[in-house]
Amino acid sequence: MSNQLILIRHGKSVWNKKNIFTGWVDVDLDSEGTSEALKAADLISKVNLKPTAAFTSYLKRAIKTLTTILQQNQMDLKFNTAW
Repeated sequence: MSNQLILIRHGKSVWNKKNIFTGWVDVDLDSEGTSEALKAADLISKVNLKPTAAFTSYLKRAIKTLTTILQQNQMDLKFNTAW
């Protein structure tokens, strides 16, 4: 068994839609960003990847992306947060 690393960036945020730079401002995903997270979840499922650890920043758009992916794939995985 080989180790694999999955890197996923959060989806489109409500400020992306307004063409505002978010940086560290804690804005949420918009509906398109949620759809992007669902698509990522589907891709992970299709290639049958089973993560054993998950990491995200404290930003709600990143947390929402990760939790959407985990929930869609019925993965009961606690995740680590860090800046």
